[in-house]
Amino acid sequence: DWLDDEHYLAIVTSSDDPRGRVVAIPATTSHDQSTWQELVASSSAVLKALALFADGFALAELVNVSLRIRLFRHDGTPEGEIDLPPNSSSPDFTAPPRLQRRSEELLFNHSSFLRQSTLVRYNRATNRLHPIGDPPKELEGLEVEQRFARSKDSTKVPYWIVHRADLD
Repeated sequence: DWLDDEHYLAIVTSSDDPRGRVVAIPATTSHDQSTWQELVASSSAVLKALALFADGFALAELVNVSLRIRLFRHDGTPEGEIDLPPNSSSPDFTAPPRLQRRSEELLFNHSSFLRQSTLVRYNRATNRLHPIGDPPKELEGLEVEQRFARSKDSTKVPYWIVHRADLD
């Protein structure tokens, strides 16, 4: 996405940094990585997508395989995050069409282990999520637990257990 007339905002990865970082890339010197400005450094999160607002951007990322959406100013200054239900996921993350003026809203599908997928609209001014259409149905009487295992090479591997709430 174009940050302004001269800079492109992108998630970049490399073999040294497979989880990604957000950079502003000048169009005239895009081939020279030394001119790129890092806005969001690499972390333990896996960066998935960006959506631009008039004066900032939203960054969708996976933290222990759960969706987190953080908000930033155009210069990379953090402004908080969207309050999502626990154990969230989103198969897509989209902003209104690029040919329209930038909006202060995001549209994306959202689901969890206990809630069916539904299209939601995030309004930046109110900092709220609003389902589009009928509110999502939630499975009752179930619990979700995230746990971690260690692989042979000691990598921490997240996994989920979904079970009836009345079971230990």
